[in-house]
Amino acid sequence: MNIFIITAPYQVLNAIEARNYFSLSDNNLIILNIGFFQKDAFQEILDKTNWDSIKFIDFFYRFADRDFGESPPKNSYEKLIEFFMILDQIIKKQKINRLCRAYKAVDNLFLGNYLIDHDLFMRHIANNIHFNRLYLLDVGTDTLRINYQRLQENITKLAQLNIDISCKVLDSNKVSIGSFIINNFKKKLRKHLIDWNVSGVKSLTYFTCYRFEVNGSDDRITNKFEYLRSLLKNTENSGEIWFLGQPLVDQEYITSEVFMSFMKKIKLYFNNENIHYVLHPRESDKWINILKKDVNFEVKKFQNPIEYEILFSKKNPKIVVSFFTSALETCSIIYGDKVDFFAIFLPTHLLLKSKNIVEQVYNNLMLNYNNVRVISLL
Repeated sequence: MNIFIITAPYQVLNAIEARNYFSLSDNNLIILNIGFFQKDAFQEILDKTNWDSIKFIDFFYRFADRDFGESPPKNSYEKLIEFFMILDQIIKKQKINRLCRAYKAVDNLFLGNYLIDHDLFMRHIANNIHFNRLYLLDVGTDTLRINYQRLQENITKLAQLNIDISCKVLDSNKVSIGSFIINNFKKKLRKHLIDWNVSGVKSLTYFTCYRFEVNGSDDRITNKFEYLRSLLKNTENSGEIWFLGQPLVDQEYITSEVFMSFMKKIKLYFNNENIHYVLHPRESDKWINILKKDVNFEVKKFQNPIEYEILFSKKNPKIVVSFFTSALETCSIIYGDKVDFFAIFLPTHLLLKSKNIVEQVYNNLMLNYNNVRVISLL
């Protein structure tokens, strides 16, 4: 039995590629519906004949914009929010534990994420389902972050173990036996009811379009999108220019001023031609009016992954442009020279975070993708 556990429509396409690449049978798809995407967005690209079972599990993110971190709630309202967040987490963990018990042992486990700072339930699943091999489906640029995090895990594992042992010795000397027992009970209760088991697995295999050196005993298999390419039809060229949006401002990669400056430069670079801005699913709608009014962009908003939209449309765009979205890689692999691809270079001094990851993406594009032109507008 093979289990695919995903949370986003674009991961359906990667799951389909993996299923065909490995020529697997007895394939079961589990979609955790986190509420960021309409259920129809999954249904439209699912071919039920290719899966032995498809199961949706409601897993809505509530209070997604609230994170108290190390700062405790300041008032009664925030305490109430914190209470409901804890309750919601308990319910989520129960759902995941039931899922793990239902599929206690599988041949291959395919996960849609493995970040140490997001979607932690994926790591919990990997630690509670016995598998012969764990695969990580492509998650865009987060794949590079995961590989980097895996490296950091190995480096700090032994050091952290020594620190934990030291802290336990110090704590037992500072607190009374009663307090120690109570605190220990609280930790065990929280571990049992709330916290995810996020410890790293011994090894995993990336199924990705990115090329990078893996960490330790991990492995990497190149996803060449052979199945999707086999579906490519002879379509007409629409003559349109599409800019693939990314939530760069929303996720604090760049400032809004830098973003707007580049969008104006992009308009000039393409001689003020009509450019269609394809809004990213996690991108704020506020950019729609700004781009229409200030930069004179047309705005498109698709329900399905961009790769699917182009693949099954009657007409291909003439040009696809973006900054460093993974859709540039995937689309360039699928469509080859049928479409012209441009990556707009963002220099590191304008980035607010993840500078090494972004730099790695651009280097990967320049070294491995001859049909993607990386251009600087500064």
